[in-house]
Amino acid sequence: MSPDLLDFLFKFDYFICLLIGFPLNILLIILIIFKTPKEMKTHSQILIQNCVVDILMLIVQMFVEGVKII
Repeated sequence: MSPDLLDFLFKFDYFICLLIGFPLNILLIILIIFKTPKEMKTHSQILIQNCVVDILMLIVQMFVEGVKII
């Protein structure tokens, strides 16, 4: 496989993950906040933290994706 094709596939894979991951994490945060029973509040804080970290990693990778090392 040529380097150009691999570069295209990696960028395509990232943008698909961004387009799917960002809205689904936002939806998950909304569902956790409004639909979690009182008994699960501690667990819901952990889930929200995971969603926020995932969103931050998507945003960071969006900026790093444009940088070419070689």
